[in-house]
Amino acid sequence: MAYYGFVLYITNLEGNDYLNVAVAGAVEVPGHFIIMVLAETKLGRRYTYLGVCILTGATVIGSLVTPNCGAIFWVRFALNMIGKSSIAALYSLTFMYTAELVPTSVRSLGVSIMSTFALFGGVLAPQILLARLLWKPLPMIIFAAMPITVGFLVLLQPETKGKKLPQTLEECEQEEKQSPTV
Repeated sequence: MAYYGFVLYITNLEGNDYLNVAVAGAVEVPGHFIIMVLAETKLGRRYTYLGVCILTGATVIGSLVTPNCGAIFWVRFALNMIGKSSIAALYSLTFMYTAELVPTSVRSLGVSIMSTFALFGGVLAPQILLARLLWKPLPMIIFAAMPITVGFLVLLQPETKGKKLPQTLEECEQEEKQSPTV
């Protein structure tokens, strides 16, 4: 949901809407590459996910408290673009991590279900943006809280980096009983 919220919010930034959208699209590319490198470090999938979720939330909060005037506009713009890059990176990591969590026998079904729920975010994001009619910063507070919350919830999942992917549901159940998650 936060990804779609970022996409829709870009046109609310000061400056040329076309340029803002072009830059926002361009900053996604390095985010996708950087997250794939970070996911292979000693941090693994879970802690990389947590760190990027916190970065995303922090950039949104930072852009909320940064004035939108004069030379400081560029600080706010940069924070929004870092947030856009990091939320795009999370989108990539979510697909990779979900595919590794689900056993081979039902992997395509599991990824499809996850993708369907992600698309619900695309439906909800415009409605959340309407919350600015109640209080202008409310949508961005929601979009900051979502990734931070999800980042901590990911810690409840097992680490998949360097592990053999489960082939059956029974293997997942056995692994769940044997290993602590946090």
